[in-house]
Amino acid sequence: MIRQVARLVRHWDHPGDVRGEIEQLTGRVLASGEVVQLTFPMLDGDGGVRRSDGMSEFEVHHSTRYSTLTTLGWEQAVLDHVEAGRAAGIAVVDPAQLAAGLAARVLAGRALSVDQVLAVGRVVCSGEAVVAVVGPAGAGKSATIGVAAAIYDQAGVLVRGLAVSAVAAGVLREEAGITRSDTVAKLLYEHSRPEGPAAGFGLCRGEVLVLDEASMVSSAQFAQLVQLARSYQAKIVAVGDYRQLGAVQAGGLFRLIARESAAAELDQVWRFHQRWERDASLRLRHADVDVIHVYQQHGRVHGGTRHQVLDRAFTGWAAARQQGRSVIVTATDRDTVAEFNALARRHLQQHGQLNMSGVLTEGGIELAAGDEILTLGNDRRLLTTSGGYVRNGDRWQITHINNDGGLLVRGLGGQGHAALPAGYVGEGLVDHAYGTTVHKAQGVTVDQAVTIIDRRTTAESLYVGATRGRHDNQLLAVCEADVGEYAPVGPTPTPVEVIATAMRRDTVERTATEYLRQQLDQPDAVRHLTRQDQTGQEPSPAHGLSPQPVPVGPLGQERAGRMELDGAQLRALWTEQAGIDTALSAAQKRQFSNDLARRADRATLTELGHQRAGHTDRIRYLDSRLDRIGGRNPIARFRARQDIRHLETERAHQIDQLAGTDRNIHGAQQQIQLHEHGLKGRTNGDRALQQAQSRAATRSPEISQAFERDLQQRTQRIVVM
Repeated sequence: MIRQVARLVRHWDHPGDVRGEIEQLTGRVLASGEVVQLTFPMLDGDGGVRRSDGMSEFEVHHSTRYSTLTTLGWEQAVLDHVEAGRAAGIAVVDPAQLAAGLAARVLAGRALSVDQVLAVGRVVCSGEAVVAVVGPAGAGKSATIGVAAAIYDQAGVLVRGLAVSAVAAGVLREEAGITRSDTVAKLLYEHSRPEGPAAGFGLCRGEVLVLDEASMVSSAQFAQLVQLARSYQAKIVAVGDYRQLGAVQAGGLFRLIARESAAAELDQVWRFHQRWERDASLRLRHADVDVIHVYQQHGRVHGGTRHQVLDRAFTGWAAARQQGRSVIVTATDRDTVAEFNALARRHLQQHGQLNMSGVLTEGGIELAAGDEILTLGNDRRLLTTSGGYVRNGDRWQITHINNDGGLLVRGLGGQGHAALPAGYVGEGLVDHAYGTTVHKAQGVTVDQAVTIIDRRTTAESLYVGATRGRHDNQLLAVCEADVGEYAPVGPTPTPVEVIATAMRRDTVERTATEYLRQQLDQPDAVRHLTRQDQTGQEPSPAHGLSPQPVPVGPLGQERAGRMELDGAQLRALWTEQAGIDTALSAAQKRQFSNDLARRADRATLTELGHQRAGHTDRIRYLDSRLDRIGGRNPIARFRARQDIRHLETERAHQIDQLAGTDRNIHGAQQQIQLHEHGLKGRTNGDRALQQAQSRAATRSPEISQAFERDLQQRTQRIVVM
């Protein structure tokens, strides 16, 4: 919190004053009744060793976590809606319509993979109020959701696309075919207006809301969207990857929802043209540091000083552009991006592709005719010639600079032309677009990508940057030793070490609810009366400290004992509930997958039967034509010899097609037999499922009461007498 507030007061002259003011401000915030400490306090009793800031000597720095009652309320409201909506029966499509939609893809030569088929079936047939679809980068999430949207469209169910950014909403329109797509903020704003939403933003009962890049949605927006969906009995389909970048504000709900609801998961990657990179990207997603050597063996890992890395990034960028390939250069921070942009502009100016003179914005950005820029704010008043509007994240090229500093620009992504007034430019809503931050790149796919990695790169930003390119993804590591007060300290790290360190910086956002559960799951979550050293181990007598509990007053002992008893009971309840949830999830998933697979196989068998009948009819028709030609006199047969050859060739082809169809029918029949055999054993599975549901219903009130009692005790400071 102190680091975040410090960014707002950089203009203060005296660092000591800044620290004092910030600490006072932080103290007032933490003393508020709205703030809740998520981690249990370290209790060390009378005579405890404390640092100058009052923290226990045995408490690990930066281990304390805080949240607010409002945030916890948002999270609980969303989780309650997910749980209550498991059997809501919203937007359910008949299995025959699902089978027809999947068969149409097969006949069009664009069949889905097994994981995609199961995800589509889960979305359109489950009836859940909230469905989560999780997939790694390049798994075809947009294509999968596009098929589900098309099936809904055929069934007469309205579908609306939502995303955090306007550019991502545009991707839903273009790649998933969801024409009614806009930002989450816009929809929530329209429904907050006293006069009601504008035309095109009103919801219909039973509508489907597809939420793309759901990991980037804040908890506040998620809760508001759930409330809106509940009021219209709408279905939310949350799509994303919680191992990529998260929300700027408090977030993490998508990750929690995916785990609570046993999300439909896509596990195959299709984006990369080289097979080894498909497998390697999945290992990168799971922070397997050994995969760095795989990238290195394929010439993807390079290192050097910051200057050398920037030069290499520019060389790859320039070469890709010269070859007509789309390319993106990403970095974690804006300073590195600004350095790369300056390098690219100098090159373009030296080669006459960019004017030497231009204008300087109030934000210190130099712009010239020919510059490629990025707009950083949505403005629906600034219309484009293609019928859209200027969006945050759109890329443009400056064609003319007006005398007042306004810009005429041409869209680099098919947006048409637009005019950016001086006021828009002056507000700092324009930047160079040669390089970009990883946050701006999430959701982008290009031919070639270059990622600059340094000590600020995290596992999530590395994964996003390294998975943007279809053909090539270069990882450039800044290898510089740590700098002390006067000189570098320690050896210079290798590129592999720099990347491995970045992969260990796990910054996946977790909800306040998860932090509370994590505390309750710890074996000694409520026993902090025994001193611990900073490694989390009990100190030995060699440290000069006794491993015996520190004496406390009778009131402190009574409260600690009661808390330990309640905590132990609550942990047992949570453990039992986790087992019940696992059994429920596994049984339901097996049942649904088996049913869906059987239905899909039967639909395939029906379609193959139609194909076989078509081939047979065609062969009969060809035979009749050949018979008619054969019955003619020799001269007529000679004149029709060309027709005979064509008919015989087509007949042979139809016979081959018929044989292939028969093989496919045999395979489908075998699959159905396997599914029927598997369904014979469902009686025991159904009985286990009913037992698990009964146990869950019995335990739910007990867990809720224990959790509420424990939470009340945790949020009060324990007075040690």
